[in-house]
Amino acid sequence: MLNTLPNIEIGLHCFVHRDYSILSNGEAYEDIKNCLTYWQEKSMTGYGRVLPIKTFYPPWNKSSTPLHVAAKSLGLEVNDSTNPQEVFGFHWWEFAGGIDLEKLEEKLKC
Repeated sequence: MLNTLPNIEIGLHCFVHRDYSILSNGEAYEDIKNCLTYWQEKSMTGYGRVLPIKTFYPPWNKSSTPLHVAAKSLGLEVNDSTNPQEVFGFHWWEFAGGIDLEKLEEKLKC
């Protein structure tokens, strides 16, 4: 499975694409906490264990100090890098039906 490969990190993104750069600390905290809870529940159901999440990747790489504080309080770091050498971000639907799998396979060879 993709999530068991050694050079794959599963990061938290969000449920809906919100602009986290304009959320208050409390709003960001609650949203990320809900996402983590959902991940933990689905992880246990699908894999029988909770796969660790260490990083939050905000939509559009937009972040703010309140977002960083909220993430840190939940044990996460925020990665808002746009450097393709550091991050290869994708959404599951980009690979549905085999579309763009070549791009992912190439990155996995790094």
